Amino acid sequence: MNNANRSYTIAILTATLVSLWLTLHAVSWAMQPDLFPILDEIGNPSRFLNGVEWKEITVLPSAAYNDRPVGFALERLWFDAFGFAYLPQLVCLLAIHAANLALGFLLFRRLGVSVLLSIAGLCVFGSLSTTVQTVTYLGAIFDVVCLFFLLASIVVILHPKPWAYPLSALLFLLALRSKEFAIVVPVLLIGIGLKDRVPILSIVKRLWIHLAIWVIFLVKYLLLIGRMMSNLAPANPYFIRADPKTIMESFSYYTALIFAADENSRKTYVVVGCIVVGAVFAVYRRNRSALWAFAAYILMLLPVSIIPGARSPFYTYAAQLFLLLGIALIVDDVVELLVRQRPLPWRVSAAIATLVLAALALFHRSDYFQDRVNFTLRIRKISAVTGADAARLMPMLTPDSWIFVNHAENTPWLLVPGPCAYFDLLARRRSFHCVLGTSQRELSPAYESHLPPKYYLVYGRDGSLRTADFKQRLEAK
Repeated sequence: MNNANRSYTIAILTATLVSLWLTLHAVSWAMQPDLFPILDEIGNPSRFLNGVEWKEITVLPSAAYNDRPVGFALERLWFDAFGFAYLPQLVCLLAIHAANLALGFLLFRRLGVSVLLSIAGLCVFGSLSTTVQTVTYLGAIFDVVCLFFLLASIVVILHPKPWAYPLSALLFLLALRSKEFAIVVPVLLIGIGLKDRVPILSIVKRLWIHLAIWVIFLVKYLLLIGRMMSNLAPANPYFIRADPKTIMESFSYYTALIFAADENSRKTYVVVGCIVVGAVFAVYRRNRSALWAFAAYILMLLPVSIIPGARSPFYTYAAQLFLLLGIALIVDDVVELLVRQRPLPWRVSAAIATLVLAALALFHRSDYFQDRVNFTLRIRKISAVTGADAARLMPMLTPDSWIFVNHAENTPWLLVPGPCAYFDLLARRRSFHCVLGTSQRELSPAYESHLPPKYYLVYGRDGSLRTADFKQRLEAK
């Protein structure tokens, strides 16, 4: 290895380790042995109750939404290895996140961001509240894995070898089967070629495999979306509204969410205004790389921006990396104008990076950040109580029976997906029929209409789950 390659490798490792360290510092609350999986972390592995069956994994999607075999299979493999132990599965997800940091550094550097500013940008990416919520939620594996394949596909193209284009196309296909927003990858690759002033015919020749995959999936998704929309009521949270007002509101919401400004309309205007000013500055300076990065941010958020009823912080994970790339390129450009030196002096870059790290340290102490951490921590501990009680009840539950759960006004976090997913995972087959209700009177018609064996369970505020005599409790009321 020559000195140049050695220096580059050291830079990549340094950027990855520093960014990962800051991420680990931000997610240190999740490194507890008594935490339990929640929501989709239970529902997703239950799709493969007897382990991963590869014959069920298809190349083309069969649904417009949530047909993501790469993520589902990987999450099930982790479950087979670790069961309901949350911590080792979290480590696996963080390992993929670390790979995203390394690939992100390669992308930042390839587009001209200085080493120290690249590290600073990745530190911001690794410790945003949206990132922390994503990389500590196993159910968001699709976003983390999709970004890995997406970045790998782009980075391979940016470092072309004879095998680069077919490998990039394969990575693009894996990204598509990880999550739907990867459909924008060919547009991003075409944009890179145009940014570098490559003739359009040469771009098409290089990307013909990508474009063939793209056309096939576009047609398939359009057919599936049409079928899905015909069966969705306007009140459904996944109903598509592709009007300009909805899209603009979604982008304002997600942009503010990334920078923790979503709870204050004035802060939202400031954040969105700064991004717009940065984009205008990029146009004025003809900064093609920054414009490409901002365009990537828009394209990657576009699929979820038309679904206003199902907004989530996880949706920003991949897109925000490109937004931060655009901001880093603008900062680089502004500082270059001020100091009139290229590349930037390391002292200037170090000063900016130090200010960024100081701001992140303060952010991690803020009420905004801590509220999100504490909420997740609380429901994981509550779910651990539910999981222990449900496992204790399993030997006395007859397979294929009905389970009625009165949770009053409390949210039964472990039982929301399914709601029999946890019981089915314990039994390793679809063995139960579960009905949730907020009162015994609400559950009474369904309970009385079913023959034994049937069970009535009461869910407590602390997550406890215990059996009760349905008739006696009803008469007592």
